[in-house]
Formats: sequence, C-alpha cells, structure tokens
Amino acid sequence: MNKLITVFLCLLFTTPFNVFACERTFSVASHDAFWPPYVMGINGKLQGSEVDALNIIFADSPFCFEVKLLPNSKRAFIELKYGRIDLGWAASYTDKRAKYVHFSDTYRTEVMRLYENTNNQHNVKNLEDIFKQGLTVGANF
Repeated sequence: MNKLITVFLCLLFTTPFNVFACERTFSVASHDAFWPPYVMGINGKLQGSEVDALNIIFADSPFCFEVKLLPNSKRAFIELKYGRIDLGWAASYTDKRAKYVHFSDTYRTEVMRLYENTNNQHNVKNLEDIFKQGLTVGANF
C-alpha cells in the first residue's frame, strides 16, 4: 500500500498541474507562422496578439487551446467545416462560409484594401465577389 501511495505522489508532483485543469482542449487553426504582430513562430512556438487574445479568453475557463499550423486558410475552413478544428482567427466573412462556421463579433480593427487593374473586366465590389468568381488574389503584408 505504501508503494502505491508513493507512486501516486510521484506522479502527482512530477506531472504539470495544468494537465488537470483542462476540461477540454480546443484546436485553433492558424495558417501562418509569420504575420507580425498577429502571429509569429518564435522558438518553435506560435506567439503574437492572436495567441495573446486566446490566452485572455481562456484564462478563467476550464478549457485550454492548442494552435495547429495548417498550410493555408482554405485548408483551415475545410477542417472547420468537418469538425477537425474547433476555432480559427482573422477570417473574412462570406455567406458561403457562414453556412457552416459561426463568426464572432469583430475583435480587432483592421484596414484592408482591394485594388485591381482599371482595365479589368470583372465586376468586383468586395472580397466575397472575388471568392464567388473564383479569381486569384495576391496578398502583401
């Protein structure tokens, strides 16, 4: 009996206490490891204001989160659609996406500009028009 108690105490004091704190761990999609100041891969760990926001949100909850790096935002939405990822950040709203994803209220201010060649024959008024027409977009930090 003393050996059993000793083993239990050894496990208790050598196991990090936060493993007992998580009622559930949510998986969070990120498709970029270099998007300062929002997300940055530093010493093999994702950091930045997006991760800081999650730390604040989850701080007093019984839940934890784990950020999973995915190859691109399209993959992140596929994983969300099929329930293999629980949360994502910095996503642009479209009616198509809203059919399978719940969007929160905005949590930060960001200015985005769309521009196109004046000779372009496409009818583009917003980001969703680009997606609907299957157009290619280039992004610049």
